[in-house]
Amino acid sequence: GKQIYSVERMINTMNVISKAFCKQMRHSIPNHQALFSLPFLEVQGMMSHSISALNYFSSMLNRLTDVDLRGLKANPWVGPPYTSSHAMQLSARIDKVLCIRATHEEMLCVLSTARRSNLAALNIFEVIFMDL
Repeated sequence: GKQIYSVERMINTMNVISKAFCKQMRHSIPNHQALFSLPFLEVQGMMSHSISALNYFSSMLNRLTDVDLRGLKANPWVGPPYTSSHAMQLSARIDKVLCIRATHEEMLCVLSTARRSNLAALNIFEVIFMDL
C-alpha cells in the first residue's frame, strides 16, 4: 500500500508550512507608507531580519530533507532536498524592496527640502509594494 509518510505527503506538508510562514513574515513587514516614513536604519533592520529568518527557514527545511529524513529506515526521503520556493521568492522580494528603500534614502540626502516634499507627495512607490 501507500506509505503513510510518502515523499509527496511530506512535500505537501512542507509547502503548507512554508506558505503559512511566509504569510506571517509578510504581515510582520510594515506597509509601503511606513517603509518610507520610518527611519531607514529601523527599516533596514526589520527587512534584514526578515530576509535572515526566511533564509534560515529555507536552510533548515533543506537540511531536514537532505540529512535527517534521508536516513529514515521506514520512509526515507528520496530525490533532491526540499527547497521552499515561497520563502526564496519572498526573500528576494524583500531584498529588492530594501534596495529601493536604500536608493530612496540616498536620493533624500542629495535633494533640496522642496524636492523632498515633492517626492513624498508623489507616492511613487505605492504600486511597487501593493503585493508585498
